[in-house]
Amino acid sequence: MTTDDEKRSPLAASHQIQRLRAEQFSNILRHTQGVMLANICNASVFIAASWDRPYRARALVWGALVIGMAAFVYLRRRTPRPPRAAGGPSRRGVIRAGLYAAALGSCWGALPLLFLEDATVGGKLLIACLCSGMLGGGAIVMASLPSAAIAFSGPIVLGSLLALLRAGDRDYYLTIIVLLVYSAVLLRAVWNYADALEQRIRTQVEAEAKASARLDRLHASGLQALGGMASGLAHEIVQPLAAASNYVEASRRLLRNGAADAAPAVERNLQAAAQQIVHAGEIIARLREFLLEGKPALAPVSLRGLIEETCSVNRPALEKAEADLQLRLDAAQDTVQADRVQIMQVLSNLLRNAVDAMAEAGERHVTIACHNEDHTVRVDVADSGTGVAEGVRDRLFEPFMTTKPRGMGVGLAMCRTIIEAHGGRIWMEPNAAGGSTFSFVLPCEPRQG
Repeated sequence: MTTDDEKRSPLAASHQIQRLRAEQFSNILRHTQGVMLANICNASVFIAASWDRPYRARALVWGALVIGMAAFVYLRRRTPRPPRAAGGPSRRGVIRAGLYAAALGSCWGALPLLFLEDATVGGKLLIACLCSGMLGGGAIVMASLPSAAIAFSGPIVLGSLLALLRAGDRDYYLTIIVLLVYSAVLLRAVWNYADALEQRIRTQVEAEAKASARLDRLHASGLQALGGMASGLAHEIVQPLAAASNYVEASRRLLRNGAADAAPAVERNLQAAAQQIVHAGEIIARLREFLLEGKPALAPVSLRGLIEETCSVNRPALEKAEADLQLRLDAAQDTVQADRVQIMQVLSNLLRNAVDAMAEAGERHVTIACHNEDHTVRVDVADSGTGVAEGVRDRLFEPFMTTKPRGMGVGLAMCRTIIEAHGGRIWMEPNAAGGSTFSFVLPCEPRQG
């Protein structure tokens, strides 16, 4: 979420001002040509009405001035202009719009001062209609930019008041009151509209800032997730490749020693190395399918068989760590719907973590148990290590959470993802005699017949 400091930052404030000016000018420019044509038409009407009056010359000069300014603005608006640089209308544009509005407003404000006293009753009515029409129309059209609206309407109000006061007719005093009330209502409407526009722009800018922040967070999360996937993939394929390397190295030593009966052992080692390399390829393929499709490739699998296979694959690591392994596979029904490669990844992760946890322990025992529990198959991997600190137990399965000095924190998170994708559950409990037990359950495959 965008903070208050971000909302009030100079960059955000500048962007808000630019957007506000752009919206203000957009509203005005949308009606500019029509307003200028109205100025030209109204000025032409007054010239025609004054053609046989003594003040015809003044009317021609006044009308030519209004028509000339309106035509200039009209043609300027129609002339194609180069694209404006990013940032919207500048302060100079606001000033220019105010000057145009003030010039035209001054001309219409001069109309009653120049002609009201000498006009006939019909002429006075025409002047009143023209001034009131330009006053109301100008204020409404330019309401989005209060400075321009006041610059246009102010001279008209002032000129009309001065002309009415100069006439000295007490009947005009009521007209003055009506004019003042009318002007106050228009001014209030202008400010209300401008304030509503500013509030709307501020809301839009803040909403866009929040949306942009959310997209940035999603982008960052996506990169983090992508990094996690890459780390998880590296974490999973390192072990079978390391095991293959160990088998090849063992074969090399046998051949170097030149033992007469080395051939069968070398063949077994090379076969085991080939199996580990194939297993690494399977891990890559299954992880790719899992990440793309979001679900494992399920088939009936014997958990006891997978446990025994996993222990066989990881036996070199157990022997190197001098760890004793015990299997208690008591499940009467151990068949589950599972992805064999992915469940082997889970078992291998838990077994390797158990070995790592016993690195500083005097006695190193790993026990893997498998038994049935309420239509599920439960697997426990217990170690005699140093255990897990209470403060991190609840976060063990979070991505990038690790207790190892050089750990990446993706193994247990990947285990949870795989087990939950299989409809199961995984957790950790401390052992009473020390160490930890990592457990998971998977739904049993119903017996056939």
